[in-house]
Amino acid sequence: MGCRPDLWRVLGKAERLPAEPADHLKYPAVRRVAVIHGVRHSWDLGYRSILMAMEHLRTNFAYLPVISRPDREPVPWKGATGHVQDVWASGAVE
Repeated sequence: MGCRPDLWRVLGKAERLPAEPADHLKYPAVRRVAVIHGVRHSWDLGYRSILMAMEHLRTNFAYLPVISRPDREPVPWKGATGHVQDVWASGAVE
């Protein structure tokens, strides 16, 4: 990611964001924010397209989708795999 975030948010399949993700774009880029979104399958990544767009629009925002069952994907998954705690421990988001 390139910067150490000030604010972390770890999401699971059933969790909803506290506000619309695009609300983050209304405010100045003061804090660095990282969202690590862990689910079993890629089709469970709710908000994925919005979070990816935000990552491209804001230099202070990082999104890391993680799936734990890549062997069950219909199309090979090229992103992070495993469990969120393992990705966190690996330092993938610094």
